[in-house]
Amino acid sequence: MKTVFLTAIILLSSIHAQATINSYTVDEAAKKGLIKYRIKGKGGYIGPVVDFIVENLSEESFYLKVEAGRKLNSTNDLLQDIVVVQPKSYYLSGKNQTAFLVTGMSCEAHKAVPGMWANFELGAMADGELMKMVTYINTHSYWTDAAAQKAIWCITDNTSIGSIHSSDTLVERQLKQVV
Repeated sequence: MKTVFLTAIILLSSIHAQATINSYTVDEAAKKGLIKYRIKGKGGYIGPVVDFIVENLSEESFYLKVEAGRKLNSTNDLLQDIVVVQPKSYYLSGKNQTAFLVTGMSCEAHKAVPGMWANFELGAMADGELMKMVTYINTHSYWTDAAAQKAIWCITDNTSIGSIHSSDTLVERQLKQVV
């Protein structure tokens, strides 16, 4: 009886292990040679402003994660870089191609707004005060809030904290406190 029970546990564990779907960040998947990708602008500097076009090169299906705080560097030095403010996870079937929108905010106030089809490269993760602000924006779902964008610029470009304005005075006050 014990043998049957142990065999059943081992079999169920094996089935569960086979059913587990791996998850990778875009950076990890690219470094492992699992994907090819392009990052294109959608026009704008706040909200769903970039499109990831991803080709899964492997037979493996997996989840692809875009982390909040990931910087997306414009390939044109005259255009703004973007920082992802809303993490996303997308399921990629083996040997398949897909596209998905990513929500971000500009992290360079003094440069031009990226237009449609501007090209971006995957950059480093934000750190320090910028990552603290991105985490705050994501936690409070301020992904498209203009005041949150101004708060990002206070950190990245040293713009005045007085530039943070919101019709919701609580939001304004909280963002200023985080800066």
